[in-house]
Amino acid sequence: MNRTNFSLGVLVALAGLVMLIAPKESISFVIILLGASAVLNGLYDIITTRTFSPIAIFKRTALIRGCASILIGILAICFPLAFGETLFNIMRYVMAIYMIFAVIAELILVFNLPKDSLLKKRFFFEALGYAAVCVVLFLLSPDSIGPFIIRIVGIAVMLGGIGYTIWTWKNRTLVVEAENVRDEETTEENKAE
Repeated sequence: MNRTNFSLGVLVALAGLVMLIAPKESISFVIILLGASAVLNGLYDIITTRTFSPIAIFKRTALIRGCASILIGILAICFPLAFGETLFNIMRYVMAIYMIFAVIAELILVFNLPKDSLLKKRFFFEALGYAAVCVVLFLLSPDSIGPFIIRIVGIAVMLGGIGYTIWTWKNRTLVVEAENVRDEETTEENKAE
């Protein structure tokens, strides 16, 4: 059994449980996770996405989006930890506005890819994902519908973690020691003697 995957599934399930039990406190955690994913996405854009098309506007859009993702991600990670709830609310709106620009950048990338590119579909679904996150960020307030959304996400995360843990357990590699395995021919020869 892959202990890393099993542990990851348990940790994801526990994170979902925490989101379910303490949704108001989990909102800043969600913003920090979004910040971390923005940094990783920005690095991916700068290193990889720019190579998908030779068109200058595509490369420039990917570079600008990558740099903006890294900057916004670092701010999202650092500010809520350092300055508390007021800056958290500001950061939430900054992240939401960034998501609007990310949708626009994704659409620019989609329209500047070659017509037969398989990446068009991926970028389009990324744009839809950014739009959904934008809507959630605008709704994500500690005093309004935010805790309800966090609880729903917590249930989904917890079920996903439990499912992944069970899947890892069921697909584990079984180890059989050599002394417990007999060869059929050897067994038949022993019976004949």
